[in-house]
Amino acid sequence: MSSATVTAVRSITLGVTDLSASTKFYTEIWGLTPVAESKDAVYLRGTGPYHHLLALVAHPQPQVLGLDMLADDRAAVEALHQSIKASPATQVGAPGTIDAPGGGYGFGFVDPEGRTVRVLTGDARHADTAAQPDKPSKITHAVLNSGDMDAASAFYQQHLGFHQKNRIERMCFLQCNEDHHSLAFALGKASSLNHLAFAMQDVGSVSRGAARMLSHGFVMGWGVGQHTAGEDVYAYFEGPEGGGIEYITKVPDGWLGSKDNTDHWDVALRPTEKQAAAMRRIPFRVEG
Repeated sequence: MSSATVTAVRSITLGVTDLSASTKFYTEIWGLTPVAESKDAVYLRGTGPYHHLLALVAHPQPQVLGLDMLADDRAAVEALHQSIKASPATQVGAPGTIDAPGGGYGFGFVDPEGRTVRVLTGDARHADTAAQPDKPSKITHAVLNSGDMDAASAFYQQHLGFHQKNRIERMCFLQCNEDHHSLAFALGKASSLNHLAFAMQDVGSVSRGAARMLSHGFVMGWGVGQHTAGEDVYAYFEGPEGGGIEYITKVPDGWLGSKDNTDHWDVALRPTEKQAAAMRRIPFRVEG
């Protein structure tokens, strides 16, 4: 077990069949901003300091191509590398300079269920980080479907320093910073993306972001409501090629619920069938 820990899920790389359409959706409707691009890829930032939150790559099928996590410094990266080397992970690369948009120093590996993951530090950061109403600032958490959520949860706790915030029948919630969870595993039949949660400034921004989605013909998949596991208000939708995407914000004191969830609420008690199907649709590119 490592004494070092990752500190955040910075970004995710999605393979998409229509790069132009996905880019248009995430910039013109969802609220992200292009920060780098090439012939076959676009990198999108939020209003926070992280270089990018989402990388979209032209790909034959919708697929999760990688997950990037942050560590405090090179010493933490080196300690996490040693922990991963002693784990069941495969294809563990040596720490070094990352030759990709955002740069930094880190290493990659493939976890026991075949997901490509990278741990990095010293990546480029933005100075213009003033909050902007109705635009996401960061990825608060990523929820991943797993054939064995307890084993997946144990791996990320033992070797990347997460700790379990809580567990319900079909989900394990893992924490590495002040957010309720940064990573969670949901019970599923295969390794796939359940959803990505994008932090919004306040409840009004969640509401207006949801209204913007509705005005463009996107149907609400779940919400608006307050989670029973977490102290936040949310609205879920389906992404342009599947996968769940969520606007989320922390509950202010005394607002339509409680931070300890003794008075949680939800306009829709569960995802629609269409939303639930979308949250199983995008597989990880499984590496052997």
